[in-house]
Amino acid sequence: PGVVYQRVVKPDGDIRYTYMSEGAREMFGVSPEQVLEDPEALFSTYGEDYKASFRQRLIAASKTLTTWDVEASVVAPDGQMRYNHAIAKPERLRDGSVLWTGLILDATRIKQVEEKLKAATRSVEAANQAKSMFLANMSHEIRTPMNGVLGVSDRLLKTELDGRQQRLLSTLKHSAQTLLAIINDVLDISRIEAGHFNLENESFDLHRCLEDAVDLSASAAYKKGLEINLIAEGGLPVMVKGDGGRLRQVLINLVGNAVKFTQAGEATIRAYAGPIKDGRANVTIEVIDTGIGIDPAAKEKLFAPFAQADSSI
Repeated sequence: PGVVYQRVVKPDGDIRYTYMSEGAREMFGVSPEQVLEDPEALFSTYGEDYKASFRQRLIAASKTLTTWDVEASVVAPDGQMRYNHAIAKPERLRDGSVLWTGLILDATRIKQVEEKLKAATRSVEAANQAKSMFLANMSHEIRTPMNGVLGVSDRLLKTELDGRQQRLLSTLKHSAQTLLAIINDVLDISRIEAGHFNLENESFDLHRCLEDAVDLSASAAYKKGLEINLIAEGGLPVMVKGDGGRLRQVLINLVGNAVKFTQAGEATIRAYAGPIKDGRANVTIEVIDTGIGIDPAAKEKLFAPFAQADSSI
């Protein structure tokens, strides 16, 4: 489905075809005999600019023996615009001429598919950008009333309440904090997609960050009869600088998974630090559980977007 040919480029720049397949009739509307007699006949449907540049490029490629791999638009014998893809390999002959053995294929369908894919990609990118803007705007709008709920909860907890009211209000506050963390996750996704995601570098209480991650999963753990522990070893600094909010989100996700996939036993956060040097400490935080674990084969899927080792539970 194309044209197979051989042509010779002489040292003086003369170009002659020594073989031309029957495909020339369908693709170019000329017979092989016409091309063998007159090389210009092959380019009768090409524009004058292309014919001139083609000759120059072919002679230059013959000097360097560079493989020929080009695309060109042509007017087919039926008057339709087509795209041709030409590939040819050069070989130096004893007299200094260059023998080109090549193939010309009709790439119109491929080109049309490429154009459709480009248009589809542009459409998807536009939709994705609109989605990201929507997520960013909505998460900002939702965070404002959520902060109001948290603020009122804090004020109410400082008033005189009986034990039951205190527990209910504490649950309300923790639920609002969890929902706010989810909203922040959504906002992070939109920021990442927009390329505007930045980590904060502010002072925060590392111990409180660890305690929050345990507290928010404690209720789910107790309902399943699990122990949930926090081990902060000696030498772990209290006040540190970094993005406490992001660290808290990561820990909540990890501890939540530990509780979710553990049917019996316990889930533990263990944190320890190396010696502080030049105001910096290497802090290690481990989340350990007695759950089902991860199949070694499934570990390869981790750290890929939207991947779960086991989504059946």
